[in-house]
Amino acid sequence: MISKKVKDRNKNAIYNLRGNVGEWLDENNLSCGGGWVDKCEIILKQDSTTVMYPNAWTGFRVVFEWREWNN
Repeated sequence: MISKKVKDRNKNAIYNLRGNVGEWLDENNLSCGGGWVDKCEIILKQDSTTVMYPNAWTGFRVVFEWREWNN
């Protein structure tokens, strides 16, 4: 079993990229990180992999800039 600290970031300053699911990128059908179906060697790599269709081991991360709502 591989364990990572909460809020442990990678070299690109992205937190918690490995473990539950790989993260589908918005370009060229690529996924980063690794998921529950991947072998340890894949999860530990920083490389991306090709994803051709939706599956149970690839997800996505919503990224946005928070702004206060002014009435």
